[in-house]
Amino acid sequence: MIFDTFSITVGALLVLLSLVTPILNPFFRIRNDFRNKSKINDNDDNETKPKVSVLLLAYDDTQELQNCISAVLNQKYNQDFEIIVIIEKGDIIAENTLSPYLKDKRIYVTFVPSKPLFMSRQKLAISLGVKAAHNEWITIIKSNDIPASENWLSALSRHFKKETSLIIGYANYEQNTKPYYRFIRLRTLSYLLHTAIHNTAYRSGSSNIAFRKSTFIGGGGYRGNLQLVHGEFDFIINKYAVNGNTGVEISPDSFIREKGPTKKEWNKDNISLYYMNKVLRRTIPHKLLYAVDVFTMYINYIAIITMMIYSATHINYILLSTSIFALILTLTLRTIIAGKAFRQYGENIAWIKVIPYELSTFINDLIYRLKYLRSDKNDFTTHKI
Repeated sequence: MIFDTFSITVGALLVLLSLVTPILNPFFRIRNDFRNKSKINDNDDNETKPKVSVLLLAYDDTQELQNCISAVLNQKYNQDFEIIVIIEKGDIIAENTLSPYLKDKRIYVTFVPSKPLFMSRQKLAISLGVKAAHNEWITIIKSNDIPASENWLSALSRHFKKETSLIIGYANYEQNTKPYYRFIRLRTLSYLLHTAIHNTAYRSGSSNIAFRKSTFIGGGGYRGNLQLVHGEFDFIINKYAVNGNTGVEISPDSFIREKGPTKKEWNKDNISLYYMNKVLRRTIPHKLLYAVDVFTMYINYIAIITMMIYSATHINYILLSTSIFALILTLTLRTIIAGKAFRQYGENIAWIKVIPYELSTFINDLIYRLKYLRSDKNDFTTHKI
């Protein structure tokens, strides 16, 4: 058995790639952010909090609306808060559902037209809710969302500081949603939350946000992206974020569970993001980080597989053994890193699915890009041509 220079050099490079590329990974970064959350969440939970307004965007399902209202009303928050429920005008079912709750002085109801012009229903609902709010700090929840804890408001309020104007929290789909959907949501939020912690926030990726009324009103609300149908939460963060004004809350108490999307809704959300990128600021740095992660992941696998084929055909057992070791090391590290992120964020996803899910992301991105290129662009805007 000959230990030639080529085998030693290439083998060492393969092992080095297997050690380095797994940490070029959003799950590795957000795991460190989670570990250091005590440095981020430095406010005393027992100190007096400012009053807060909760905008509850009501949808069709009455049981979900009841569950959401009850969950918000049961929040343990050591200060007054109000709930502004926004429903569609003429929605008798929603009005009847809300009727028993109207005795609670914390609940207010406002209405949006059934067919709003020139802006999406959700953007109009949020805009009207903000104007109706009596408090400076505002948070949003959809009626098909549920806070993971009765301390949701208290957790977000750790960032109600003088220097803070925006807050982003973690939100993923309910546990009975397809594991792949929850994997992609966690992976996406890992990028977005990490960026918000260390740089200027890019977008929220979910509805779990809070912001100052004065910031929203003073900046003209959704002016600049009124015409876009999607992205009502993302645009608030993207438009009003500056370096240092965004708090990130990633403790389990702050989590929200969203209703899982249908396949049609999932496709629509992913395709519409390509249209939103035309308007969102700071898109290039976000895409660049993603591209580096994906590129290095694939380069690592390609290098290992290439050397396995080469060493097998040239009867180089040293290089073949090293290539197999590098592959096992890569698979093990990437699985452990993602699995720990699953555990820390309460995601019940089988670790065995990590590798196929990771490898599929780039292919799915290409599929959605092609679908976007073939789509009718009028579907993404209220300003039809």
